[in-house]
Amino acid sequence: MLIPYGTDRPLHRTTVVTWAFIGLCVAVFAVQLIAGQLSDGGRDRLEALLALRSYGFRWWMPVTYAFLHGSWWHLAGNMLFLWVFGPNIEDRFGR
Repeated sequence: MLIPYGTDRPLHRTTVVTWAFIGLCVAVFAVQLIAGQLSDGGRDRLEALLALRSYGFRWWMPVTYAFLHGSWWHLAGNMLFLWVFGPNIEDRFGR
């Protein structure tokens, strides 16, 4: 199989944080798309506010940049990886 859809490791806890991260990433990507449609340069301004950059650094940027994605494929690949391996990591290390 080319794309994994799960693992054989049994889970001992309900997966909560992984699903929250997936939902948050998809929601932030939707906001990125909407901001780009509403105004010229809206997406660029949003990314400048949230993305991790060496200039104009803000205290929240090390956290918010992790939720930004460049394209549908980038989002899909990251969410697939999180969906497959996130529950096991969350189960092993806790929420």
